[in-house]
Amino acid sequence: MSAGHSAAGEAAAYLARAEEAEYVARTSRQMYRNYSAAAITEARLGRLLEPLAERGYHVLADRLWPGSRAANVDFVLVGPSGVFIIDAKSWKDVSLIGERVYQGQDDVTERFKNLGSLSDTTEAALAEVGLAPGEVHIVAVFMGRRDLKGRVGIVDLIGENEAPGFFLGRGERLSLDRVAIARTALEQLYRPHSVRDVAVELTLVEPVIPTSDDNALITLAELEEALYANIMVRPIEEWMAFLHPDQARLARRSFNGPSRIRGAAGTGKTVVGLHRAAYIARTRPGTVLVTTFVKTLPAVLSSLMERMAPEIVDRIEFSGIHSFALKLLRERGVPVFLDPARADLQFDRAWRAIGKDGELGRIDLRPDYWRDEVLTVIKGRGLVRFEQYAALARVGRKRGLTNTQRIAVWKLHSAYFANLRESHVHDFADVILLAEQSLKKTPLVGYSAVVVDEAQDLSCAMIRMLHSIAGGECLDCRTRRDPDEELPQHGRDCRFCPVSGCRR
Repeated sequence: MSAGHSAAGEAAAYLARAEEAEYVARTSRQMYRNYSAAAITEARLGRLLEPLAERGYHVLADRLWPGSRAANVDFVLVGPSGVFIIDAKSWKDVSLIGERVYQGQDDVTERFKNLGSLSDTTEAALAEVGLAPGEVHIVAVFMGRRDLKGRVGIVDLIGENEAPGFFLGRGERLSLDRVAIARTALEQLYRPHSVRDVAVELTLVEPVIPTSDDNALITLAELEEALYANIMVRPIEEWMAFLHPDQARLARRSFNGPSRIRGAAGTGKTVVGLHRAAYIARTRPGTVLVTTFVKTLPAVLSSLMERMAPEIVDRIEFSGIHSFALKLLRERGVPVFLDPARADLQFDRAWRAIGKDGELGRIDLRPDYWRDEVLTVIKGRGLVRFEQYAALARVGRKRGLTNTQRIAVWKLHSAYFANLRESHVHDFADVILLAEQSLKKTPLVGYSAVVVDEAQDLSCAMIRMLHSIAGGECLDCRTRRDPDEELPQHGRDCRFCPVSGCRR
């Protein structure tokens, strides 16, 4: 062994220990600054929330993240305006550009993904007691910041001065009894800390430490103003915030394809549809189309949604199905000449010439029955060949027809078709078929889902048209089905036919 070898080894060992000690000290000082800032920030936000207790709110502070032994949630607020999962931030130099969050020059948007995952967990737990998914809000409050407001995914980001208005601005949505039910469920989901576990990871975000409440951005007058505004907001109907647990689960359930909810009148199918539309609008990109056969109903549903979920109503389009198809055709420059009155005259003309004194008149002299046969059974399915009609089951029709009688119906249909073209007129069924053809040629982009109210009133062609708007895309992986795949046209093999008894 050469002289000095052992001394050099000892020197290297001590240098390594010194560097390790310096790293530990540097890390510890950084963690001290971070936790000091967090403690002051949380305490300051806690004092901001205290006055809400007088309005029926409950604050659950410093709770464990569901399923975690260490990670914590700063506050869970539950009260008349809903449920808020709150993370108090002490970051400085924060900016929002679109749906991206920057700390200085660094993009820190990904830091909010885990926070956003609390939404699904909380909604699922509260659905078991009937709370609608739209009543759960994930919020990051940046203390010491003014006029900061934005959204990243499903996480709302607000400055300190925006907090009272955000928590109170939705008005009275839950009764005190419902608040108590939600609070019990939240206390079971978010357990209190016994001992705060100290994280060992060094955060890269530099904190800003508020010095005292003397620098608070919210004055007592501003808080009182927010409380007064909360009182003045018109209360919503209970169904907008609290559902039957089965309804709440349906509103946020994942489906493999087109789905239909059936039930007797008054069982809440429309309610589920509205909450489903709101849930999709909150959690997925794109516009949600809510449509129905009844042309006056969309305006009513839109008005209800404005009260139920004002923050996402601009991402939901309400339209009667014929209005939607007409708008599509006009925007695409497809000629359409809808004239229901003249179309009726052309059918009456065909009936007098072909049906009244022939085979069909001997079966039933009422033209309305045969009008429905032509418009709903034939044109409502988009049948273009007699062979399709000859093989059709016609489920739900009162009268069975022989092949000879079906030939007579087809002749009536052909005469009506010729009359329409001769007079340059379209009927409502034509509008749907033209829109379906246009969508098949050029798919419509930008729609994430379609919700249909009173779906039993829709024809097969209507269902196919709506399916082509959003049904060809997986909501989870965002990939489209093969555009050349043919959807079933009619009869027993039609999975999308709303006629009772048709296999799906």
